[in-house]
Amino acid sequence: MTALYSRWKSLKTRYKVLAYTLVLFGAFLLALPWALQKGFEQALLKQGAESVQIEKVSVNLFTGRLEIFNLDVEVKNHQYLHLGHLKVDLSWTALFHKNIKIQELAIFDTRIEIDYRPGERIQVAGLSYSLDKKPSETPPTEKQDPFSWGLGIQSLELNKAVLELKTPELDKHIEFDKVLLEKAINWQPDDAAQLTFVIQEDQNHLEGKFQMWPFAEKQRLSGDIVVKNLDLSTYRKYLPPEILELSGLVFGDVKLDAVNVNGELKVNQRGHLSFQKLAFEQKDLRVVGNHINWNGDIRALVRKGHTAVQAQGEWRLKNIGVHAQTTNLRLDEVHWKNHSQVDVKDGVPKVTSQGEMELKHLAVADKDLALDNAQVNWQGEVQVSQPDKNGIEIVLPKSYLTADEFLFKQLSTEAKLSRLNWTGPVKVTIKSGEKTTDPAKAETPIKVALSDNHIKLSGVAVKADEANVDVNQLNWQGGLDITQSNQSGLLVSLPSSALAMEEVQFSQPKTEAKLAHLDWKGPAKITVKSAESKNDQTPVDIVLTDNHIALTTIGVNADGSKADVSRLNWQGGIQVGTLPHPTVQTDGRLDVKQLTTVYQDLTAGLKALDWKGQTQLTVTETPQVETAGQLALQSVKLDNTRTKMTVTDVANLKTGLAFTAPQAVSLKDLNVKGLKVASSQTYTEPLFSTGGVTIDRVSVKNNQAVDIGKVALQDMNVTLAFDEQTKLGQVEALKAALQPSPQPKSDKAQAEQKSEQKAAKQDSANVPKEKAPPFQLQQFDITGDSHVYLTSTGITPPLHQDMRIETGHLGRLDSTQAHEKTPLDIQAAIDQFTKVTVKGDFQPFSPKVNADIKANIQDMDLYAFSPLIRRSLGYRIQSGSLNMKSDIQIKKDILDADNRLKLVGFEMEEDSVPVPSKTNGNDVDKAASDVDKAATDLGKAASAGSMSLALNLLRDGDNNIDLSVPVNGDLSDPGFNIAQVISVAFFNAMKGGSKAMLAMTLQPYGAIYLAAEYAYKKAGETTLQPVQYKPGLDEWRADMPEYLKKITKLLKDKKSITLKVCGFYNQADRDYWVKEGMKGTELEDKLYQLARERQVQVKTWLVEKGGISSSRLTTCYPSFESVPDSGVMLSM
Repeated sequence: MTALYSRWKSLKTRYKVLAYTLVLFGAFLLALPWALQKGFEQALLKQGAESVQIEKVSVNLFTGRLEIFNLDVEVKNHQYLHLGHLKVDLSWTALFHKNIKIQELAIFDTRIEIDYRPGERIQVAGLSYSLDKKPSETPPTEKQDPFSWGLGIQSLELNKAVLELKTPELDKHIEFDKVLLEKAINWQPDDAAQLTFVIQEDQNHLEGKFQMWPFAEKQRLSGDIVVKNLDLSTYRKYLPPEILELSGLVFGDVKLDAVNVNGELKVNQRGHLSFQKLAFEQKDLRVVGNHINWNGDIRALVRKGHTAVQAQGEWRLKNIGVHAQTTNLRLDEVHWKNHSQVDVKDGVPKVTSQGEMELKHLAVADKDLALDNAQVNWQGEVQVSQPDKNGIEIVLPKSYLTADEFLFKQLSTEAKLSRLNWTGPVKVTIKSGEKTTDPAKAETPIKVALSDNHIKLSGVAVKADEANVDVNQLNWQGGLDITQSNQSGLLVSLPSSALAMEEVQFSQPKTEAKLAHLDWKGPAKITVKSAESKNDQTPVDIVLTDNHIALTTIGVNADGSKADVSRLNWQGGIQVGTLPHPTVQTDGRLDVKQLTTVYQDLTAGLKALDWKGQTQLTVTETPQVETAGQLALQSVKLDNTRTKMTVTDVANLKTGLAFTAPQAVSLKDLNVKGLKVASSQTYTEPLFSTGGVTIDRVSVKNNQAVDIGKVALQDMNVTLAFDEQTKLGQVEALKAALQPSPQPKSDKAQAEQKSEQKAAKQDSANVPKEKAPPFQLQQFDITGDSHVYLTSTGITPPLHQDMRIETGHLGRLDSTQAHEKTPLDIQAAIDQFTKVTVKGDFQPFSPKVNADIKANIQDMDLYAFSPLIRRSLGYRIQSGSLNMKSDIQIKKDILDADNRLKLVGFEMEEDSVPVPSKTNGNDVDKAASDVDKAATDLGKAASAGSMSLALNLLRDGDNNIDLSVPVNGDLSDPGFNIAQVISVAFFNAMKGGSKAMLAMTLQPYGAIYLAAEYAYKKAGETTLQPVQYKPGLDEWRADMPEYLKKITKLLKDKKSITLKVCGFYNQADRDYWVKEGMKGTELEDKLYQLARERQVQVKTWLVEKGGISSSRLTTCYPSFESVPDSGVMLSM
């Protein structure tokens, strides 16, 4: 019983204890909210709050919930914190597993103010915390075991929260509409936590939604961020004071994915960002942009020693402006679509970018510079790497660039470009050398390499001052290497390049140049070395090896002079240097086609020029040129458009050329083909022509000493066309063609010119006569089929004589060997029967003239020379032939010449042409006047009736005139006149009745001319039957050869008889050619030539078929005869 009572008493005690415990626990639960409220208030008051109010605190220990309602904190009657509602739910069951888990943490309708004073304090919700950085002594902490409990938040929600942030620089109002964090539990690492937020800052809006795995072995963050109306100007106060302005609005929608595995971070971003009305300004720099947009993906990898970033997307920029000091840049639009990668390993970066870029309307303006570009497009790849710590390498393996409507201006220079196209790889290497204390010696080599690039420019126009350059199109293709360093200077190398230019034009006042096409191919190397001092010249070397340059249709007009080239080709090497003197060296071949130059009335042209050799130009005070090579010219002409004369015409010229200008010039193996001098429409044949000219060598030293080797003229033709005044019209026309065209001058200008000419004449008279430069000629020969033609213009009937040069030889000429004799040998033939020889030697460079020359003329028909004398004398040669022998001896200026002349069958007849005056006042005309005066006196004597007596005294038994005319005199005598000497000698021969042959070496035609005045048509001669011809033709009747055989037998039987062969034409001949349509001068010339050909035909038959000596046959001046039959008259 006792035991039972004890037991009951013990149980009762327990119930009491339990009851008291429950009462106390109930009281604790009832008092806990109040206690917590008071505790919170006292804690906040102790931290510096002046007023703390909490409307309600609710605690539920069974559910683990704590709630606080309307918590307000005030300091100095200012509210720093308002907490509308705080709710916390704690999971008690998780505590049994050593986990602290907040089931829910929610904050609603909250406003908190933060006041931050850097270096002083920070006030959060009215509670101040000192930021004084004075060091304080803190006891050493004991080592503690790591916290092993689990932490987790099932749900964290922040709604309608406002943050007021104040600093000395800004006052920000940030609204958090909603922030939600769910399932952030570290003991469940594979479960994703959710983070959602909406932040409103003034007009700024930031919204995000993410999934997170913060406690997993593979940490990861993935979600979206949306940005709206983010105003950058609100953050300007955070920036350094040197930044004066930062403004603009930011919009964006970005997807972000970040993963961290064992310290390796991977970040992926996708979305777009947009900046509108962006403005940035600092001292001397302002940047504005109306619109900047990015849309694309970014991938990043960060691990120890390695960082990699990949970006793929598009940039769009609109209305960008940059202002820096005096420079303004404006860009209307940029579109950049690219794929880029940045790789940094062990601090060494590598950047790769592929994409497309489009720029529209780029404009740059400076104080003295302006640049404008309508559009630029770029497509390609860029690689940037750092092979070592001292260098950087930029590579564009493939690129394509276009630019449209480019304009550049600087002061008086303006450049325009319609379009640029550029394709090809580029490599740029920048490498710093070893460090040095001398900045000038610091080595920073820069290398730029372009391989297989293609650059095309269209519509290029450059204007500088008054000069203009226009290029329709320029193409360049090839490689380019550029290396620059302080020690080695600048090196530019073009290993293989091709340049083409189309329609190039250059102009400046009084000068224009045009080029239709230019092609350049070949390697080039340019070196610019650093000067040793500031005063030294910068060394420059340019080397072009195996280059090919072709120019097509070149035209240059400079101050009235013009030059045109159809094509110019150069192939070879060119080298340019600057030290010690500017030098240009060439080694190659130059080919020029269709070159034409015009200066006033003169036009020079050539069909082709070919040069192969080496040339060096050195620019000093006296520029020097050295060259050696082979020169070939084809179809070279010099024309005068005013006189319509071709001054010179060369079909081909080839020579080896070498000269050192101005010291020496030399030619080797000069070969000229088809040379013509003085050709015009007035004259059918040029004054001089030759099939070929060969000279084995020519050298000129110091612009004075001339040394010529062997000279040969092949197939030479000289045409001497006499006019009505017996002057050589071609020579006069040639002189006029070589003189500049007369320009009208005022009276004042003419007076000044005369004064200058008078002064120059006086000065030249006072200047001592310089010694003639040395001259040497080894040999001169005339070979081949060479002729001297005597013709006439304006003379009726015309003169036609052909002198064939069978031998022409001139021996050595040497001015340094004054007493050396020069041999002379000339052998010629006129028609088929006349022989002319001149042979001997002379000393042209001796102080006094010395010569020994013998001349011989055999069987020269004289009637053909009537046109030269008939107008002067009023007589014409009717018939006769000349034989002359002359022995000319000159010893020390003393002339002693013996001339023998024989005229066979010589007769003259009157002509009605009046005798004109020929004296113009010069020495040549004076000499001619002396002869004319003598001839006129003799003519008067003849008209007085003495001609018949004078000629009869001269004739021998065979009716020939045989005269001996010695000519003597002192050539050094200033009063010596060769015309007067000949006249006196001739009169002496006439008075003495000499039968010697008349020979006048220097004026043989003058001698004939004088003698002919004493001839007359002799009566009583025996006239035979004519050789009859068909009317109008040079074909005789069939029985005429038998008749000529009888004449031949008669002449052979009578050795002393001479026969006159006189061709004529009659009315039947005239009627024949009138029916053929001829008339006037053309008809008379035809009839004259017809009669002449007939008499030559008869004389040729008698000589070749009949064997009669041509000396016994004389021809006549063709004339009209009133006889019934056409033919050739024969008389003895």
